[in-house]
This record gives sequence, C-alpha cells and structure tokens, in this order.
Amino acid sequence: MASKRLLAMRPMTSDLARKSRRLATLRFGGGGLLIVALIVGLLSFVPRGGATSTDVAGEPQEGEASDEGEREQLQSTGEVAFVDHRGQPSVLLQDLEGSNQSELLRADNITGIDWSPDGRLLVAGLGLGEGSSSIVTIDLMDGSRETIVGPNEGVANPQDPNWSADGKQIALSNATGDIYVVSRTGEHLRQVTHSGDTCSDLFPSWSPDGSELVFTRDCGNSRIFKIGLAQDDPEALTRGPADYHPAWSPDGTQIAFTRDLDNILLMSPTGAGDVQITEVPENYEPEWSADGNVIVFSSNRDGNQELYAINADGTGEERLTNSAGDQTMPAWRPRS
Repeated sequence: MASKRLLAMRPMTSDLARKSRRLATLRFGGGGLLIVALIVGLLSFVPRGGATSTDVAGEPQEGEASDEGEREQLQSTGEVAFVDHRGQPSVLLQDLEGSNQSELLRADNITGIDWSPDGRLLVAGLGLGEGSSSIVTIDLMDGSRETIVGPNEGVANPQDPNWSADGKQIALSNATGDIYVVSRTGEHLRQVTHSGDTCSDLFPSWSPDGSELVFTRDCGNSRIFKIGLAQDDPEALTRGPADYHPAWSPDGTQIAFTRDLDNILLMSPTGAGDVQITEVPENYEPEWSADGNVIVFSSNRDGNQELYAINADGTGEERLTNSAGDQTMPAWRPRS
C-alpha cells in the first residue's frame, strides 16, 4: 500500500522528491497513512458558528498596503471548506473575504471532502483506526451522520469522495488504487477502474452530466485519465510525468489539474489546449466555484500549505488563509 500511495516515481531530483513528500502530506495530513484513531466516536461535529482555529487573510496585515483597485478582483463569492492540520485535523468553513469562519468536524484523519449539490451535506473520508477508513456524510443542519461506505464493505480504505452534480452518486478511490462509484444511499457499489499491481488511480472528479470521470493514474509516470461509466478502458488526457488533482468545470468545458506538483493548468475534456493559469510554483488541489468563474487551490509557496483563489482566466489571485499549520483539500460549497 505505502509504495503505491506515496508516489514511488522515477529517480527524483531533490526538488521533485520534496514535492512528492508534499503530496503525501496533502493526502494524509502530514502524519503518514491513516493515523490511528481510538474509536469512531472521536469524530465530533461542531455546528455552524462554532469555534474557529485558524487565522484568515482577508485583511492586510500591519505594515502592508492593500492593493484593492489596482488589480483584478475575484469574480465569485461564496464559502470554501478545507482541512486544517494543526493538531487533530478539522474541517473549517469560511467565505472568500476571510470572515464567518466555523468548524464543521474533527477526526483523527481526514482523507477527502466534498459537498452535496445543494450545499447541505458534507461527504468526508475519515480514518477509523487500525488502517481502516469510511466515507460518511454529515448534515450541517442537525449534525447527523450517515455511513455511505464502511470499513468492511469490500473497499479497502475508501477515500477521495467526489459528489456527482445530480446528487445521486459519489465517486471514491481506495487504498489499492482503484476508482469506485456508489449511490448516495450507499447502495450499488461498483468498481470503475482496474489499475493493476503497479499503478494507483486517485482523485476522481465527475463530468457535469455524470457520464464520465477524470482521475490521476500513477504508474511512476502520473497522468490524467478519463473513463466513461459504460466503458472498460480509460483514455489518457495528459503525458505526465507528474499530473495530479483533476477537477471538471461545472459547465463541462474545462478540466483543471496540477502539473509537476507546481502549477495549475486548464485543458479541454479531450486533453487539448492546456493553459497555465498560476505563475508562482507549488500549487495543488484545484477546485472550481459553483459558477465556474474561480478556482480555489492550496499552495506551499510560503513554506506551509495555505489556500488561494484565482479567476479561471488567471487574474485576481488572492490568499484566503494565513495559518501556522497546513490548510488542504479545499471544497467550494454550492449555494442552495
């Protein structure tokens, strides 16, 4: 498991090795594979408006001048959830202005988050201890929790949940490196990809019409692939050697992804015409706003992982968090 999940790629330069270690931190919270939890009950839900646990970057710091009015502004508003890795990992929610921050849940390990299309339910991959995990949904209105894929349901350590646009299905990956699809109610679990013994399929993302998935296939040379749910063989969209974190745009016309664990690029669903939209290196995990105008992502450009947002045309980049700990796995909350 470890050799597949920690990206045992080609012989690395020191720079690429450092970035590969950073990907491992993104996936497993800096504490290795599935930190052991004592009991499932260690997960706690905190209602909206609860305690906050990270600084925000919505206002200039003392001694800094605001450049508002001197550059393009973000073309969307809304809220972003993300995982805060200071101490016990937690999921926080804040708006793009850096205010109204609240804590949604805590768990000993969090292996991915996403939203239901109406923005009411959060789906999360949660470590349960002893090398196991599950996919659960949390209702933010009442705090109720439902297990969608448990630790003993035929999928080893399910993670990377991604909700379909119609709300009926959830895609996920597992520890052996394959992509699965399950209904919203936890029924009809089925395997979509078969990566084999030397590859891992990670980070699934739905097409808006729910007919296809894009994902990363890491065989030492990590590329973005696409597969239809009625197909057996995936189609390679990129050549690698280090392409990760694909995210399909809400209108279906573009796929955002990370190249070389460095920059955010956009390409068509056929893999053509890739365009780089970030300039400063060490950017990861792009996620689209619900209207498709803005991409939120994490970046290690300042020495620890923080959240940033940028317009899809590459303008208006803004820093969203400013914390002593890593902030990863951003997920834009849809508006109901």
